[in-house]
Amino acid sequence: MNPRLAKALVNGLLIGFAVVSLAPLLWMLSVSFMAKGEATVFPPPLLPSTLTLANYRELFERNGLGRYLFNSTLIASAVTLLSLAFNLAAGYAFAKLKFRGRENLFKTLLGALVIPDRSR
Repeated sequence: MNPRLAKALVNGLLIGFAVVSLAPLLWMLSVSFMAKGEATVFPPPLLPSTLTLANYRELFERNGLGRYLFNSTLIASAVTLLSLAFNLAAGYAFAKLKFRGRENLFKTLLGALVIPDRSR
């Protein structure tokens, strides 16, 4: 098979899979800007007839999404900074310091990264 044809075929398949994967997400985004009841008509429109932010306003005002978003951002930032500090120190220790058992500890750490987390 011609390499250019094979490359075009693979890229076409990848683009097709990407479109199929992203279509539901784009549909949800489109529906979020529709007025109430507009998405339930048959056949449903692909794009809203008029853009409205009422759904987002209701999320933030009535359901308190702003507070949830702030809390999630705060916790994610704190965990990321703490993880960065520990991993930076561990990386420095493995790269620069020579200590007994360093190679075995590093191999154990690498092996532990392969094990999936089933706690969730």
